[in-house]
Amino acid sequence: MRRAAIALLVAALTVPGLSALETDQYAAWEVPLADAAPMVNAWFNRQLAAVVAEANRGKDAPRPACWIADRFQARIRYAAIFHPIEVWCDSTGLIERYPDGWAGHDAFWRRTIYRDHAALDISLWMPLGPTIRIGEVRIGTDKLAHFVSLGWQSFVRYRKLVADGVDPDMAVDTVIRWQILGERNLLLGYRTSGVFSTSDLEADYRGLLFYRDLCEGPDPVLELVGGRWRIRRAIDIRRYVTPEWDESYEPQLFRPGRWKRIRPVLEGYCETLDGPWVKALWRRYRTHDTLTPVERIVLGEIRRGRLPDLGRYTIEGVCGRPVRPWSYEGAAEAEFPPIDPASLEPLEARIAAEEEDRPRRTFVLWRAGWYSPAGPAGSVALLMAPFRRDQHCPESCELDGPFLQLTAGLAGGGVSLGWTQFIGRLHRDDRTMAEASLAWGVKGTVLRTWGDPWGERPERTFVGPGFEFSVARINLELQALWAPDGSGDWSLAWGIGFGF
Repeated sequence: MRRAAIALLVAALTVPGLSALETDQYAAWEVPLADAAPMVNAWFNRQLAAVVAEANRGKDAPRPACWIADRFQARIRYAAIFHPIEVWCDSTGLIERYPDGWAGHDAFWRRTIYRDHAALDISLWMPLGPTIRIGEVRIGTDKLAHFVSLGWQSFVRYRKLVADGVDPDMAVDTVIRWQILGERNLLLGYRTSGVFSTSDLEADYRGLLFYRDLCEGPDPVLELVGGRWRIRRAIDIRRYVTPEWDESYEPQLFRPGRWKRIRPVLEGYCETLDGPWVKALWRRYRTHDTLTPVERIVLGEIRRGRLPDLGRYTIEGVCGRPVRPWSYEGAAEAEFPPIDPASLEPLEARIAAEEEDRPRRTFVLWRAGWYSPAGPAGSVALLMAPFRRDQHCPESCELDGPFLQLTAGLAGGGVSLGWTQFIGRLHRDDRTMAEASLAWGVKGTVLRTWGDPWGERPERTFVGPGFEFSVARINLELQALWAPDGSGDWSLAWGIGFGF
């Protein structure tokens, strides 16, 4: 698992918009979920309205619509792995999801196909995306991260190809092949988590269409009128979410070691597969199960021997049932009437009220590892961050704010003051952070050496700025330290450990 740890860390540091989480819709079978689409639509439209209002306040000449799309994507994406819509869906009290709360979290881990994993399986040190329902389709919240992040990267690449004279349909196919390469062979999906997710590829592709719909085509979302931008029609996430987003329905590919552990768990779902709940769900899916461009290209890769037959990895293949086809005759993508903007206003007001009801609370963070010049060391930090009164975070929530950190080791210790953006899980008491899924912070440090410090003399004081980063609990630190004793000495300190 060392390779997976290194790949995950390098990917988080180097791949913009990376989304590396997994999900499990099997564990959510037979769990009722209310439709989250109205509230998710309200979230997207609220963000877009804010971007358009900011653009219209500018004094410059009107910019192209896709410039506003660029500003929009910057607002709804972070740098890596997690993205605002995903974190919001994982923690808001305004939508139903599974699991939700610690009771659901414990039940979920008893059912999930990922429950049997090695202790050093670093990819599963990250949280699994809970399941929500968008229209009739049940999806992991990680798909919305793919939708806004890799969907944007796909759109940028698509526009460049079209600008270079490539036919738009050919450009889409080229981008999908690039997505497949990333999911299978680069620092995404298969190489880190052991899962080649065709559902992720579908979300990436639909994200391309989403950004294209914002600013291009015969019916764009944005329109320039009298030198001011306006929203012609509301964003409707249901137009993009298809049955292929459900990983219990769409075929996936698993690395041999991962599949060896998952297959026995899937066998336990065979009885549920034959039950009325799954049959009714899949009957609804088949009504809108068309052959998508992603599926067409994946099937071509299978025929050429570049991918194995994915049928063996499906629940039908495991349970000895006929494997479903990739599409159904007569199926058509779902169509939805335009959203009345007035219907979004009360939902957006509820989102705003939830954001405002976030008094600051104190959280305790910890880390332990090897940090120069102190050597083996541990630290504890107090973080002051806004937090919703009724919020629980067994999977993911975001905290950001100032922190005070105390560090002590065998050969030195110090105090740091800084600011962090932290995404992780809370302990059941909602006070101490249990796991740093993704965090970064900047800080200023005063450090004193003693004993036998690494690379320095004892009894010296250093001050200087530093940067700290954690992904999947793995922590890295870099500091530029200066000795204010008249020597003018500078020292580059670094460290690696666990926590934050």
